Amino acid sequence: MSFRAGVPERGVTGLAIGLLALALALLAVTLPATALADASSNLRHSPGDSAAFTLTGSNGYSLYFKSEKGLLTIVASQKRPTQPTIAANGELVPARVGAASESTYTVRGVSRDPRTIEADLGAAGKVSLAFQPSGGKKVTLVDLSEKSEKCVGATKIVRRLGNFVGSVSFHGENGYTTAEATSVPGTFGTSTLRNCSQLPKHAPEEEVLPERPTFLSVSGEASLLALRDASVSRFFALGSEELDGGLLVFRLATAAGKPSLFSFSSSGLHASVRPPAPFSGTGVYSDTAAGSPTWGGDLSVSFPGVQQSLTGEGTGKPILKLGKKRES
Repeated sequence: MSFRAGVPERGVTGLAIGLLALALALLAVTLPATALADASSNLRHSPGDSAAFTLTGSNGYSLYFKSEKGLLTIVASQKRPTQPTIAANGELVPARVGAASESTYTVRGVSRDPRTIEADLGAAGKVSLAFQPSGGKKVTLVDLSEKSEKCVGATKIVRRLGNFVGSVSFHGENGYTTAEATSVPGTFGTSTLRNCSQLPKHAPEEEVLPERPTFLSVSGEASLLALRDASVSRFFALGSEELDGGLLVFRLATAAGKPSLFSFSSSGLHASVRPPAPFSGTGVYSDTAAGSPTWGGDLSVSFPGVQQSLTGEGTGKPILKLGKKRES
């Protein structure tokens, strides 16, 4: 699967665009249209339930499991995931920002009652767990009034505390992490899923276009998205693969740094990117007046268990666009 996006508008940050692209890709592949419509219309009055727990893996990885609406997702990362999570004590944990590299595995067809999780992960493992409540609970009130227009979701999150008992095993590609357990602390309760797709309104004087916003997109086995303005360069790599047994894995890497890490000529005919870790190497964009851009170099990205080249054979046509300079 490859991902593409348009030039950012109205001051939307590169991080927001990158995460939005990932979220849309995940939803488009894993949820049918009827489920999306149901989620959008009923989140506030009937948010549904979810189950969540974190399993400790080897080599410093954590595996965040969530079962909701018949879909099991597993996020593998060495740091806090780039999506909101729920801790074993019921606390809502915000998404991680900054450099990250993680993989999200998805399995359809699990029980719509998330208190029972049965899933065959193929070569990646197996899950057979049942939730046993401890009697404790955590109640969190969420204020959505300033998030965005028509932000729909539960404003009272009630999470029952307990343990998921049975057996769970996970084996990452190329052995990057392994984990096994017969009991894992976790929670069950109100879903935190919400629909806040519309951007908040700002006064016109606050909508300042960053100076010289620049956008570079390259598609391939893993797609690269680079964004730059006057203060920062941001980089995203996105990829997906179907593993043995029908297990889908979506991979994401993000990094940010100085504007000079994404350099370009004023003509827009030449550019280069040198993202920091988890990326390595350099990607080089070159064009001619005839409009035949090329993409080369030795740029690659380190996903969990996978070192993926972002140049060379299989790479699609690059797209570079330079924004307008801000008027003084």
